[in-house]
Parts: sequence; structure tokens; C-alpha cells
Amino acid sequence: MATIKSRVLSKLGQNNFTFFDDIANIRYLFSDAIWKALTVHVDPHLISSALEPTPDPANVSNGDALVADGEDVSNKHILMVIRTAANHILDENDAIQTERYFREHARKITVDASYKALDADSIYFATNTSPVYWIQSRTVEGNKTERLYTAPPTEALTISDTNPLPNGKAGLQIYAIKRFDFPATNPTDQGSEVPVLWDTIEQIPIEWTLDSNAISIDTALPEEAENLVITIIAQAVLIEKLANASIQDEDTEVVALIQSQLKAFAEEIELETKRIDEAWGIEK
Repeated sequence: MATIKSRVLSKLGQNNFTFFDDIANIRYLFSDAIWKALTVHVDPHLISSALEPTPDPANVSNGDALVADGEDVSNKHILMVIRTAANHILDENDAIQTERYFREHARKITVDASYKALDADSIYFATNTSPVYWIQSRTVEGNKTERLYTAPPTEALTISDTNPLPNGKAGLQIYAIKRFDFPATNPTDQGSEVPVLWDTIEQIPIEWTLDSNAISIDTALPEEAENLVITIIAQAVLIEKLANASIQDEDTEVVALIQSQLKAFAEEIELETKRIDEAWGIEK
């Protein structure tokens, strides 16, 4: 399987890795382009399909701690939040006769709008069937963090027995990704004889494990979105090339060629995005 690096070169019509030599911090450019592609261009539903979310509140076991308000989402991009609230049918002894849940996608709002969502007298008051969430900065033990909150409020809860989610209680499932940055060197203990990830990576990582010995891709972007991301990386490389050409007063023909290729990439990105959306039945 071809590496991400070689596929970008191929997209650019090149076969020589020295093509990147005049771009300062090329690894950051790749990392930034991938992050832009995942957070702006690739539909969240496609990425979420490959992720394992936080625990399902409707399928809990003894000792499970459900995700609730105040969840730390620092350095993460939220793709989707699902709020599950228990609305069981009870018998005459208040025992659960039939399990029933409100399971709804929470809509993202601003911190300012959250006051209305929590106000029972407001037409924007959030309910179990119309939940919302927002991200708010909090300082915890001297460290600034980003925390997720919902309306209706979702209180922290640890299941103390094997019964279903207690009636009237709720929990969250969060689908999120963190930015991946290509390391300039090998992780500790791998040694210089091992190729750096920059030269060998073949998939777009959306979940990974980094420890002192290795970087492991736990979950990769679904293949149907790979070409879109590769094209966006190639576009970023050309934009940098165009900037360098302008600074160095390159031949106008070279500049015109780069501009023409950039236009072609923009059109390809638009068509590829449309193709993916249609294949996944995504309406925008």
C-alpha cells in the first residue's frame, strides 16, 4: 500500500521526495491539512462511523461511570453528541416494567444561547427530545480546560447495580477526534534505524496510541474519504509553493501553472465532497 507522502506526490504529478525540500516544516503542513480536511470537509457522520464512542447509557453495567456535564474535551473536535434519557414504564411498585429511552442528537449552541436553553420560560428551553450542548472554558487546578455541558443538564452518575439506567437519569455518548501531528523523529527507544512515521504511514489516523516505544494507528479514516484528504494536502503544498514562488520572483509561467493546478484541485475537492455526501445519503 502506498504511503500518504507518496500519494500526495503522485497527486502533484511528482515522483521525487525532494519536491518538498523547499517547504519549511512540511510535517506541520501535512498535519494541518489533515486536520482541516477532517474538521471542515469530511462529513462528521462518515468519521463517526469508524469511531467507538463513549459508553452507551442504555447498555450499562455495574460500576459504569456515564459521561455527563463537565466532560473534558480539551484539544478535541466534537463530531456528534447523543444524549440518552431514561423514560421507562413503571409498574404499580415503581419497578421498571418496560425500558424506554429518549435518544437524541444534541445540537451545538453558543454559551450565550445556553441561558435560554436552561430557562423553562423561554421558547428555546431544551427538553429530552430537543437537547443541546455547548463548550465552555473552565480552569481546573490552575489549568485551563474546555468542558462540555448540556441542556437539559446531564448529571454525573455511576451505576451501582445491574439495573438499566435509572428512570429520569441521562447520559452522553460523545464522538470526537484529536489532532494528529507527524513527529519529526522516532519515539523514544525505536532508534534511528527505524524509518520515521512521516515516511511510512499509509492511512489517515483518527485515533491513535502514542507511548515511549511506538505510535499505533488504532482507527483510520474510512477509505472512501482518503482521496479527498490527499487532495486537500496536495492543495496545501501547492499554496505554499505559490507563496514561495511569489517571494522568489519565479517565472510567471511557473506561477500560472501552479494557479491552474490549484483551480483543478479546488474543483476536485468540491466534486469529491459531493460524491461522498451522495454515497452516504448526507443532505446539506
